[in-house]
Amino acid sequence: MRMINHDTVEFRSLYRWFALEQDGRKPNTVRLLSRAEYDVLNRTKPSRVSIVCEDRSGFFERDITWSGKIDDVLGQVLYMVCWETP
Repeated sequence: MRMINHDTVEFRSLYRWFALEQDGRKPNTVRLLSRAEYDVLNRTKPSRVSIVCEDRSGFFERDITWSGKIDDVLGQVLYMVCWETP
């Protein structure tokens, strides 16, 4: 996870998921975040998400429609980000 310009959060995605996320068949991502990462997202409340393919062969950005904590898992936070498909 990385913050870009204080309003966009960037995640890397495995190639097999990237195409599904990009074309809208999977308009969300679920991540296991450290408490520090969760605190950053909770504090900044980004309005956009950038998904970058693991091999950096492509990326896309979308407006976030919903994001939030799903659960606590072994001291980390299970977090979901959803977006509308174009």
